[in-house]
Amino acid sequence: MNGDDLSIQIRPMNPQDLGPAAILSGKIDWPHRRQDWDFMFSVGEGLVAVSGGEVQGTVMAFRHGPKLATLGMVIVDGALQGRGVGRRLMQEMIARLDGSAILLQATKSGVPLYRGLGFDEVGDLYQHQGLVPEVAPPVLAENETIRRVAAPDGRLEALYSRASGADKAKVMTALFSQAQCAMLLRDGTPAGFAMLREFGRGLCIGPVVASDRRAAQVLIQHWLAGSVGRFTRVDLAGDESVSMWLEGLGMPRKDGTLTMTYGAMPPVADDVILFGLAAHALG
Repeated sequence: MNGDDLSIQIRPMNPQDLGPAAILSGKIDWPHRRQDWDFMFSVGEGLVAVSGGEVQGTVMAFRHGPKLATLGMVIVDGALQGRGVGRRLMQEMIARLDGSAILLQATKSGVPLYRGLGFDEVGDLYQHQGLVPEVAPPVLAENETIRRVAAPDGRLEALYSRASGADKAKVMTALFSQAQCAMLLRDGTPAGFAMLREFGRGLCIGPVVASDRRAAQVLIQHWLAGSVGRFTRVDLAGDESVSMWLEGLGMPRKDGTLTMTYGAMPPVADDVILFGLAAHALG
């Protein structure tokens, strides 16, 4: 016996599950609105655990080409915890991903499950959130300009994909349907971009993709300066220097997560960096 409760059905997520899923995430104080679940489902796929005709657990995956998937929204209702539901959801999703490398952000409570499934810890993610204080616009060098981008741009898609080691075209197209985008140019050449969108309790800045730390800071500060007084979140992919800088601007660091991987991760470019995530589950 492995402790699994076989009376609990695992099946593919469908649009009718998104309302119950939003209620489930609200029970554990995650900020995701129904609109956020709708957005993720538009670019990903999911499984649900059903007991008594009700959705009691979820997991979602997002394929970024054939070699990499990101995974998130792993939730099991408290009444079913300890009955192997989380493990079953994860095992079935891993099997569906057909050998892709997998990247996820693990809460402290989820780490033992993921370790047991063969995931390795590779870094930290720093979560900053709060009401944005008075922040001045960034000071630009003479050769720098910030330009708003209103529609998908192949140059930015290429930066995001190279920084991630995977194809981000689908995610970028979806983000442009609901996010604003700012691009930093140096001598007319893109040095990075950052997006701002409605998420959870307010706003989210991400992804943040840039050629260097200063470019990332300029882009983040650009959006913070325009979001004073709004609840805003930034998820930083392991750069503690930028995290400390954000704290200095008055954006406190909250409990972060551990970045974990399964399988051989595809290589990323060495001249462009993913500083901030679009969302934990999206990368």
